[in-house]
Amino acid sequence: RVEQRHRLLPARVVVYFTLAMCLWADEGYEEVARLLVGGLQHMARWRGDWQVPSSGALTQARARLGGGVMKMLFERIASPT
Repeated sequence: RVEQRHRLLPARVVVYFTLAMCLWADEGYEEVARLLVGGLQHMARWRGDWQVPSSGALTQARARLGGGVMKMLFERIASPT
């Protein structure tokens, strides 16, 4: 998806967040976001300060992204074993 404006949660980060929710399924939205950004900072993929968005902001970001992106990603990378 193409973003219309600069946001705290760019679309690519929302995709990472959605995948991270699968890794840390027992954690809440805000904790998953903290863990994700901590990992991205460790890998030098995230620079600068970042404030953890509220659960509501994370929910809205996922709704903006829509399910089609995740479906397309799955179809591109999934293969029979």
